[in-house]
Amino acid sequence: MSSLFLLTIMTFTWGIGGILVKKGYKNLTPWQTYAFDAIVIALPMWLLYGFWQSGKILPITPFAVFSALLISFVYALYYYAIYHGPIGLATPIIASYPIFTVILSFFLLQERLNLISYIGISATIIGIIIISLPEKLKLKLEKWVFLAIAVALGYGVTAYTGKIAVGEVGNVTYIVILAFTQVIAVIVSKFFTKERIPKLNIKHFTYPFIGITLFNIGNITYYIALERGFASVIVPLSNTYVVVTVILSMVILREKIRLSQIFGIILVIAGVILINLKANSNTSKTAKTEFTTNTHVRESDESREKAKVAFVFDGDTVELTDGRKIRYIGINTPEIGKNKEECFGKEAANINKQLVSGQTIEMEKDLSDADKYGRLLRFVFIDNMFVNEFLLQQGYARLDIIPPDVKYSNQFSEAEKEAREGKRGLWKACIE
Repeated sequence: MSSLFLLTIMTFTWGIGGILVKKGYKNLTPWQTYAFDAIVIALPMWLLYGFWQSGKILPITPFAVFSALLISFVYALYYYAIYHGPIGLATPIIASYPIFTVILSFFLLQERLNLISYIGISATIIGIIIISLPEKLKLKLEKWVFLAIAVALGYGVTAYTGKIAVGEVGNVTYIVILAFTQVIAVIVSKFFTKERIPKLNIKHFTYPFIGITLFNIGNITYYIALERGFASVIVPLSNTYVVVTVILSMVILREKIRLSQIFGIILVIAGVILINLKANSNTSKTAKTEFTTNTHVRESDESREKAKVAFVFDGDTVELTDGRKIRYIGINTPEIGKNKEECFGKEAANINKQLVSGQTIEMEKDLSDADKYGRLLRFVFIDNMFVNEFLLQQGYARLDIIPPDVKYSNQFSEAEKEAREGKRGLWKACIE
């Protein structure tokens, strides 16, 4: 699935979900709504997703747990913000959170976009705020104002930390972690509220059930998109759900859309078009800047097959968007998995993610087509970088030549020798 398709799902599920949750507040309190969300809907839904994608489960990291706990408490604050204040005022404040993420992503993740992309991002953010602003903005220092600001800041920070966490453990593992941290957030927050566990009344739960289910579908697609794309693009575009909210508020809540809001909608649409046309969908410049090597640079060969990487399993195995699995020829990186983690396995997986995750690669076949597990055996290139050789040369992999696929065996042997003699990567960290 493309990032644009995922963003479309997010836009409608979050937009519709917010309206329905707000309607459900006639019968439920914020804590009751969040508890219903975390325990009854999110926990089974996200664990089921994790079970379905169990082959993509990676070892849990402390930072991923920290990030998940942080966003879980921000989710709780969100329910209080839209409960205590008018949604037409709380939403624009919350909608400003991408500004924090863009700043953090620029300075700390070193994500680089061209000028038109930044114009598109700016137009999107400005448009969202204009759409959400009431006709007369008179903010008083009330509880909901502080809550909305806290949620905006929290979303901005956790979108940044979530990008790092998803990069470490993958979107599947992160979503499974979130399934449990939300329950923890519910239990902890109960000590700070007098709200009781609600009585079971199907009529009271109808709107919240539908709205929260849509929220969680949107959350899953959000983290999938975040793993595949730039945080500074995905986060602002994910906020276009406000457009749907405004339109539905007119139809369902019978609110009027002003001329300024129409202008805001136009800005959002224009921003989306600019970002999707001009954003760097491939981090080629970043790869060339960050990974300085002496690998044999090979110009693009028309005989190579081009494909996009959807998921990185470890240092030498990836899955394409069409479902095919690719095993890099001639190398073997340390293993990671549910039952074991070899020395330098996590580092090899992370560098492979930085190189190819969400990117269009070129694949070259030797004599064998696939291994006994059905994985295609390929030499992999990205922006003229020979990925197999790079992993050997930098000490992320060991030589693993298996005849008849020996096309670059001499070249690979030299790359491994260079890493071993230079004590790079695993040759320094894993050799006693």
